[in-house]
Amino acid sequence: VKHITSETLLLTREILDANCVRHVVDGADTQVRVQLFINNAKDCRISVPALLGSVRIEDCSDCKIYLGACCTSVYMNGVVNCTIFIASHQLRIHECNGCRLYVKVKSHPIIEDCVDMGFAPYHYDYEAAAADTEEAGLAAAHCWDNVVDFRWHKSTASPHWHKIAECDRVQ
Repeated sequence: VKHITSETLLLTREILDANCVRHVVDGADTQVRVQLFINNAKDCRISVPALLGSVRIEDCSDCKIYLGACCTSVYMNGVVNCTIFIASHQLRIHECNGCRLYVKVKSHPIIEDCVDMGFAPYHYDYEAAAADTEEAGLAAAHCWDNVVDFRWHKSTASPHWHKIAECDRVQ
């Protein structure tokens, strides 16, 4: 998904499966999960209610992005004023500003060179959400509020991120 403005996109499991790479190993047909790349989107709503391989989000602003469970990692760079729902094994965030992230991660979310990043628990409900979360190995994932800031080396809390107050969370 590249260079879109003011659009609403729904990337269904069927659309993603049609664009997956298939490998045949010892006569068995295996599907490689989608590697989703969202680049230079502005003022868009992007929904992906499906199991994903990896996700990269770069140079996006003022978007709402809803991602199904991700089997590996999510990487964000240069994202501004976006609301994003993320369930993954690893979450790396670089040079982002003013984002609201609803996350379920197996490891600590990591930020670097970020400002005003809000975090809350993941809650994107779609038909296969429970099955996708299980298949991605994320059923027991619980990290969302133990963010590691690679640019904050003091014993006090990082000023670059905060927990989103319950009254301010997207329902």
